[in-house]
Amino acid sequence: MQENRNFKIAVLTRRWSWYGEYVLRLLARRGVTPALILVENTPMRIRLAMARRLVRRIGLVDAVRYNIGFWLPVFRRFVGIDRTPAFPYERYSDYVIEADDINAPEMAAALVDRGIDRILLAHSGIIRKPILDIDGPWIINTHPAALPRMRGVDVIRWSILEGVMPAISTHIVDSGVDTGPILDCETIVPLPSEKLCEFERRVNEIAAEKLVDCSLAGPEVFPVPQRQNIEEGRQYYLMPFKLLQRVEEGFALMKRRCEAHGAE
Repeated sequence: MQENRNFKIAVLTRRWSWYGEYVLRLLARRGVTPALILVENTPMRIRLAMARRLVRRIGLVDAVRYNIGFWLPVFRRFVGIDRTPAFPYERYSDYVIEADDINAPEMAAALVDRGIDRILLAHSGIIRKPILDIDGPWIINTHPAALPRMRGVDVIRWSILEGVMPAISTHIVDSGVDTGPILDCETIVPLPSEKLCEFERRVNEIAAEKLVDCSLAGPEVFPVPQRQNIEEGRQYYLMPFKLLQRVEEGFALMKRRCEAHGAE
């Protein structure tokens, strides 16, 4: 893939996001310094509001189980059990701005002031106005499923449950949820010895790599982004825990089919 090192790149992420940190490390390995890093420090009141919405959507028990994964590390840091230092964003860019909301006006103003060409979403949360209103830069995201068929969250597991081979779709972001024009879509085949959690991690790492690749690709690589027909798919939400056993079984079957196909 031909690279254009003249692009001014911005990375948008959330503090403590391993994915955002991984994207920044990948850029550094490629010798690329983002012109701007925007970091959301999601305040506690917003986290609690998100938790309440989750209860309404998937029920109290599942919401508690999902939130334990977030709140336990926060608690460990608060009481001093986890002494992992905060990620040093300043090592990766001379311009780092933090705010309670990734869509805060000062975030959009910084993108304009720095003359950003490509905005990379690295687990930043949903992007809204005024960032979407900025004229010029591509806002790029990688989605771990085939678009337009499967939008939303937990889509690796939903893909497996429905017998659809997992994929990574690179797309331009618009005002919808994973509805923007598609730049690339690549199927990711599970390895015979892989556990589900290992496969999910690998898919997300490949997604980060593709995000970096796309950020450096010249316009000749993606001359005509493919617009989606959202009627060809649907939006998925967090998967109820009661379905996870079926996902594990579907994953085992998918691996056997892939192995048999490879042996032919």
